[in-house]
Amino acid sequence: SLKSVSLYNVGFEKMGDGKNGYCDFASKVIKIREGMSEKQNIKTVIHEIAHANMHNQKDKKIDRRTAEVEAEAVAYVVSEHFGLDTSSYSFGYIASWSSGKELKELEDSLSRIQHESSDLIGKIEEKYLELSPPETDINRFIKGDRVDSISVDEVLKPEVLKACVDLKIPVGYYAYQSAEGKQMNKEEELANIGSVDE
Repeated sequence: SLKSVSLYNVGFEKMGDGKNGYCDFASKVIKIREGMSEKQNIKTVIHEIAHANMHNQKDKKIDRRTAEVEAEAVAYVVSEHFGLDTSSYSFGYIASWSSGKELKELEDSLSRIQHESSDLIGKIEEKYLELSPPETDINRFIKGDRVDSISVDEVLKPEVLKACVDLKIPVGYYAYQSAEGKQMNKEEELANIGSVDE
């Protein structure tokens, strides 16, 4: 969903040490270094999206040091909002680029950082909701919740079985069969099913 909130095309590329990504304003592309951890990929994409949104070529007033501080601060705030702690990387990065900056310069950046962080969080959450399956009983069941209102017939539908197999979900969940008024163990129902045809 991060790619879908970016104004620029996002892709991966081999890069030398010391560079995790870049934002090319002229070509409107963001490139992320291949081979990094998922956590670093996410943080870097957010950093580069912040550059694309805040530091395009029309804004000549922003110097490189300010741009790097702002982009990394946004990456930290947005990542932290979604439960991804990037402080071990972000704090050192921000400190290195903000060294020697006046308090007034940092204060000016804070409102821009706050605005961009809030905007990105809103867009990511909106896109996540669009991409999420509807919160139906069957989807709650597939996620592993106990759902008393679901029937064994619904559980045994091929698309539900396939979802359980695809997601490697254990089959020891319970479904409630209201017609007989008893709980049935899905594991018993599926004990002889080896695989699901596509």
